[in-house]
Parts: sequence; C-alpha cells; structure tokens
Amino acid sequence: MLDFKPFYLKNVQKVFGVVYSYLLNQEDAEEVTQDIFLKVSEKFNTFREESNVSTWLYRIAVNQSLDFIRRKERDKRVFQNTKNSGDIDLVAHISGSNNADLIIRREEVDLIYQKALEQLTEEQRAVFIMSNELNLSNEEISNIIDKPIGAITTIKHRAIKKLKEILFSKTGNNDNKKTSN
Repeated sequence: MLDFKPFYLKNVQKVFGVVYSYLLNQEDAEEVTQDIFLKVSEKFNTFREESNVSTWLYRIAVNQSLDFIRRKERDKRVFQNTKNSGDIDLVAHISGSNNADLIIRREEVDLIYQKALEQLTEEQRAVFIMSNELNLSNEEISNIIDKPIGAITTIKHRAIKKLKEILFSKTGNNDNKKTSN
C-alpha cells in the first residue's frame, strides 16, 4: 500500500507541469492540479498497481486538463488577457514611462511565447515545458508520459525546431534557415 503524502510531494511539480502544458495559465493549472490530487486522494487506496503509478497519474492529469478546457470553452466565459489590463496606465503614471514600457514589452514577449506554444502539438508542448521550464530530465519525462527516451528526444527536437520557425517568422529573422539542421 502506498503512502499518499510522499507520493504527493514527489509528483505535484510534475503534474503541475503537465497540466500547465495544456492550459498555459498558472492559476488554472494550480486549480486543476489541486483537483487532480483531491481526486487521486479519494481513489488512492483503490489503485491496483497493474500499471506504473506515474502513468496512471499522468492520464488523470491529461483528462482533467482536457475536461477543464472543454468546460471553459462551453461556458464561453473566457476573459482574454485580463492580467494587468487596467493597471498599465496606473503603472505608467506612478513609475514613469520607462517602467511601463518594460512591463508592456515583457507582456508582448510573453504573449508571443504563449501563442507560439499553442501552435505546438499537445505532446510537443508538454515535453517542451517539462524539459525547459520544469527542468525535468528526458528519463523523468519518459516515465511521466510512458514513452521511450528516444521518443522524448525526438519530440523535444521537433518542438524546438517548430518554435524557432514560429518565433523567427514573427521577428522577420530568416537567418535560422541557414543554421538549422
């Protein structure tokens, strides 16, 4: 029989990363991650250990993430870019235009990055985020999504290549085509 607390501590960061890779929103990912572990805690003692526990947990995370997306789309209550929407003028007024310009530029870069991530397949986005933002090894990612390490390497390579193409097309820099393999 497994003990839930060590299981939670060992897996919460990985589950959050998987959820975030689908939702691309920290607050939503935190909420769904909490819901996942609540659901897992209710069913924890019924886990039959016929499959890898990380695979079981990952499948729950993927399903909960997709359910959340469907609910959000169905409800049509998506408020686009409400983060800091009314605060820019106040920041500019209080701290001067240089800081406001920096905030606006950072938000523009974040938006470009998020839109580029959205153009990846779900699998590419999940692997890329787990690798580059959560700093998980290929072996850890392999265990989470139950794919061979070689497949993880290929998925990550394709994700990076596609992101470069997307980002370089946004900036108008075509030098990437000369240096890419």
